[in-house]
Amino acid sequence: MPQRPTQFKRLALVVRVWLVPVTLVVVSMIHMNQWSQTGRSSWGTGAGFGMFATVDYHGTRFFRCHGDTSLGRMRIELSPEVAKKSCLVAKAIPTENNLRAVIKQLSQQAWYVHVDEDGDSYLTVQKSDSQPEPVSVNGIVLEVWGLEIEAEARQLKSFKINESSTIQGVNHVARR
Repeated sequence: MPQRPTQFKRLALVVRVWLVPVTLVVVSMIHMNQWSQTGRSSWGTGAGFGMFATVDYHGTRFFRCHGDTSLGRMRIELSPEVAKKSCLVAKAIPTENNLRAVIKQLSQQAWYVHVDEDGDSYLTVQKSDSQPEPVSVNGIVLEVWGLEIEAEARQLKSFKINESSTIQGVNHVARR
């Protein structure tokens, strides 16, 4: 005749049967909340449950950045050495505070005007021969963009995730 399991064996059985499923449900709920509240990448800050269902992750996200100068609004070319860590964090979790941290670092840089092959002017941190003196940047607009697959057209499409700007020291954030 089989013996009845002891209390310890019953507890061990309950833990083995229920601990993993309950933990997975709790972790997925936390992740869904972070995704919906902060625009967190499915891939960012640890693999999420939706990571295989989307092409949108911090590696495919990109910034569009503009600076307001006395010469007008110009595109800012973000080089890898400028705000590297805060840019990565802002791509993975594009919250208001993370975008402002990038803008704060960008506003501390000296910006120089360059001209591309098409004749369009843009700002970069590298000195140029045509503009040896840095220009004053009065405001910065920083946008985080992501990629998604448009199912019907079967092509990639970009979408704006979040935007933040500073205009003469006044911060403004607009979220999708």
